[in-house]
Parts: sequence; structure tokens; C-alpha cells
Amino acid sequence: HPELAFDMFQKSLMLNPHDEKSQQKLKELNIAEKPFTEPMQQNIQTNYYLGLSYFEGQKYSQAIEPFKKVLLSFPKHIGASYHLALSYERMGQKTEALKQYLSTVENRPDYLPAFYQAARLYEATQHYEKAIRFYEQIRVLDSSYVDASYRLSLLYFNAQRFDAARHLLEEVIQKNSHSPQAYYSLGYLY
Repeated sequence: HPELAFDMFQKSLMLNPHDEKSQQKLKELNIAEKPFTEPMQQNIQTNYYLGLSYFEGQKYSQAIEPFKKVLLSFPKHIGASYHLALSYERMGQKTEALKQYLSTVENRPDYLPAFYQAARLYEATQHYEKAIRFYEQIRVLDSSYVDASYRLSLLYFNAQRFDAARHLLEEVIQKNSHSPQAYYSLGYLY
């Protein structure tokens, strides 16, 4: 997974800007022309933590700019990308949030939180087939993601795919026997 390796070597350089081994590995991956300079790394780190500070303080509109600055310098920074999407969503800007979740997934195809949030937004905006595809992809990546399986079962039910919905609900109950919603939904299917 070159994207994951890139992220790890870049984080290593952010913590230790003079790490020649990480610089060499980045060059070998042929993803970056040259490693970040120490001031660039500090700027990325400063903006990322500033954005997180605003985000955690529920100042979502203020969090957007620092996250965007990080992404200008380091477009594959998953934390900044994901938190930018969350900030847009919490501000009610669903279209921008969805674009950013999709960008996050594009840069990190195994990042389940971004897949899940994108699926939820597709579902909320009544793009059910897209939501189904995203929830199914989550199950491919991690079949133990119970909430994704439950949401998918409801979408299958609404699409009148009753056998698929029943199978998923039985699976959800097997993995989480304390889910009254799953029992109720399964009872409805019987």
C-alpha cells in the first residue's frame, strides 16, 4: 500500500525532519519530488493542530481554513482531509462534506470512517444505491463493522431485497446480541 507507506514516512519526517531513511523511502515511492523542509513540516503540524483545536471546540467554520492549509501543502494528509469533511458536515454543508469524504477515500481507500460518513450522507440525501455500494465496500474491508451492516440491512429492506436484509440482520444480532433495533427489524421481516 504505497499510500499508507507515504503517510507513515511523512509522519516520521514531521516528528524527525532530519530522518534520512524516511526521506529516501519517500523518494523510492516516487510520490514526492522532495521531502518537506523543516519549516514546512512545522507549518503543516501547526495548522493541523490549530484545526483540531477549533474542531474540538465546535468552531467548525474556523477549523476549515487551517485544514485547507494543511491540504495545500500535503494533499494526502488523512486527518486534515477527514476533519475538514466533518467540519463541513457539522456546518450543514453536505455537498462539500461529501466531496471531502470522497477525496479522503480516494487518498486512503481503506479508511473506514470516511467510507461510513460518505455512506451516511448518500443515505441522508436519498442516493440509496450509492449508499448501498459504500456500505457494501465497508463490509468488504471489515465485516465486523456492525453499524454499517445494520444500515445496509435497512437499505436492502427499503429496496425490497428482503433475503439480503434478513441475512444481514441475523449477522448483526450474532455479532451484537444487545441491538434492540436489529431484533425489531428482523421480527418485522419474519
